[in-house]
Amino acid sequence: MDEDANTAAMEELKPDPATPIDPTMIKSREAVKKAKADNSGRVYRVYCDGIFDLCHIGHMNLLKQAKHMLGKPEKTYLLVGVCSDKLTRKYKGKTVIDHKNRCDTVSHVRWCDQVVPEAPWVLPDSFLEKYKIDFVAHDALPYVVSTADSNMDMDDVYVSIKAKGMFMETQRTEGVSTSDLIVSIVKDYDLFIKQNLQKGYTKEQLAVGKTWEMRTKLKVNKEKLSESIDKTKQEWIEFKSMAKEFGREFNPRANSFQLRQLKKNLKDPYKRVKSHGTTLRKSVWISVKDFLWYINPFGYFSKKNILIIFLGLYLAFMWQYFLYTYVPKA
Repeated sequence: MDEDANTAAMEELKPDPATPIDPTMIKSREAVKKAKADNSGRVYRVYCDGIFDLCHIGHMNLLKQAKHMLGKPEKTYLLVGVCSDKLTRKYKGKTVIDHKNRCDTVSHVRWCDQVVPEAPWVLPDSFLEKYKIDFVAHDALPYVVSTADSNMDMDDVYVSIKAKGMFMETQRTEGVSTSDLIVSIVKDYDLFIKQNLQKGYTKEQLAVGKTWEMRTKLKVNKEKLSESIDKTKQEWIEFKSMAKEFGREFNPRANSFQLRQLKKNLKDPYKRVKSHGTTLRKSVWISVKDFLWYINPFGYFSKKNILIIFLGLYLAFMWQYFLYTYVPKA
């Protein structure tokens, strides 16, 4: 009889038919159900902990669920524990954001009533008593800990909380996690490095070597050089077209040409040719500067030295041309 009653209770408290029945959650679900039906005006102290690195919508949904689990949010005083950098590195790994900034971020979430910065990894009775905690909110999946310290190895850090009937079950937000965000950043690592180098960050700030920095700059300058060359070609075509038009309007033999209106006849075509000529010169200069960067990417040569090198190459070329053209072969 007792076994049948227990099975019926489990079926009644089961939140989702697709979710396997967890016998350790029966006591906690009954306690939450009782607290939810309590209309005495009591405010329950609910504790929710985490790392909250790169605080995202999954974290927001967790805190929102914890605040509203008992019905009206006024019935819940939500304490949010944020694990320290030292504990996180020991049991999970390095964080992107430091402990102070993670605490500050959580404190600005509308459902958080109090931040607990000294959150332990496993909740001892002394901690529960200190903060007068009624329930601990988290998703019901076992949170496994496995470290070099065999004394800390356990299949679920919330096992004692579930045994006490103090566990408040929340639902995970599928498709988003801190790990997913980090993976998306690492996946486009080269692109993010390139963007931040262009914004002015140094290779030291981004922790990349000189080779990576030069590779990125070469790629950027290659794109700029290609764009400048294409622009120069287009400008040159337009410039020639404008120059021909200018020549036709300047022709004194043309029927429309009048000497008295020379200034008026030449004003508009001259402006058009001049504007394209200016743009053309700028495009050529950009192309030349990018080419100079290609041959001097590390900045070892000054502009004066580069001019001397170019002059030397030019003289060597002319000397070879002279020998080839005028000196008879033996």
